[in-house]
Amino acid sequence: MPERNWLDEMWYSGYCNDAVEFCSTTGFDDEGSQARVTWMKKHVPDCQECTFANFFKAMEADVAKELGLFDVFLRGGDISTHPGHRDAVHRRMMLTVEAGLIDPAIQEWLTRVVKRREAPWPGRAN
Repeated sequence: MPERNWLDEMWYSGYCNDAVEFCSTTGFDDEGSQARVTWMKKHVPDCQECTFANFFKAMEADVAKELGLFDVFLRGGDISTHPGHRDAVHRRMMLTVEAGLIDPAIQEWLTRVVKRREAPWPGRAN
């Protein structure tokens, strides 16, 4: 299996270019991890793309917990191949829609984010 590029995966998840750009400058050590967390905590409240991406990342974490795969998720592993993943995601999405948490702005963002899978992260856009 080819190695997945973590910056591409971050881009595909819907995080903005600035977030992916910043993260591209950090290492995989504890210092890099802390720098990413600190930067994102300051950035996310002012960025709709990253707010939406975090919303779905939290949903993915809940699915991982439900499937007993939270440790795999925390290590960046792919939980989507688990036999119960599809049903668990479907349930979470239906509950989220029923609760009114998926509004037109998120729907429009999802449409744009899906198209990102057509190519790797383009790098700095401006």
